[in-house]
Amino acid sequence: MPAFKLPRFFRSNAEQEIFEKVSGYILGDEGVANKCEEFMVENSTSFTEDEEHKLEYTAVYLKYLKLFEELLEEYLASINVTMTQFRDICKKIVESNDESLQDTLGFIVALSDYDTFYAQMRRVAVERRVVDEKCDNIDQVAAAC
Repeated sequence: MPAFKLPRFFRSNAEQEIFEKVSGYILGDEGVANKCEEFMVENSTSFTEDEEHKLEYTAVYLKYLKLFEELLEEYLASINVTMTQFRDICKKIVESNDESLQDTLGFIVALSDYDTFYAQMRRVAVERRVVDEKCDNIDQVAAAC
């Protein structure tokens, strides 16, 4: 069996391990997903199905970015990596020809992208309104009984 070859742009196995750990945490950790989903549910009430981007959306987005950055920084600190080190690893991936790593990095970046955030917030707002309407109907039926 041939030995695994480290991508040439990584200086060490440690850089690849760092990226794998961080991407696994951001994209696969249930705690991260729950915190982001909780944030979206709590902040979705101002989002509508209108195409207009209200100024208040920017304020909510900035709060979301802060949450995302805090989650990333906390995790990086837990594995003794600085944000600068992680950025350097990401730059190497962007400059590389490794489509798999670039795709993974693209998913991570998309989580902090405004358009992705906006689409998710609209989806959560619609889902929340549907649930609220169903609950209102159940309450009305229960009250009539």
